[in-house]
Amino acid sequence: MTVSFDNAPSDWKLTALKYLFHVQSGEMISADRESPDGYPIIGGNGLRGYTTEFNTKGPRLVIGRVGAKCGCIHIIEEDFWASEHAFVVYPRREYSMRYMRYLLEALDLNSQAIRTAQPLI
Repeated sequence: MTVSFDNAPSDWKLTALKYLFHVQSGEMISADRESPDGYPIIGGNGLRGYTTEFNTKGPRLVIGRVGAKCGCIHIIEEDFWASEHAFVVYPRREYSMRYMRYLLEALDLNSQAIRTAQPLI
């Protein structure tokens, strides 16, 4: 995808997203580690269950990486388990999570997905 910034205000500092954050895939969690309540398990399309453990401290942006809704963006406020079907966004510098969510949603990451039996980014 090519984006033109020819019309950006002259006082804006333009930078690549890689300088603002990095993403890391979550971890697999087996069904026997799920529980009726506790920390949310966040998958590719959002909440997928609960567990007594967490592997990510909130608040964090999460990007769904697998499934029909891959590319969906969530702000998870509390500590949670990021599954292997989600990317966790780790900031390199301070920014507004709500604004970053808006920017990432504008990129329409789902349209960039690899279309196999199970879409993924």
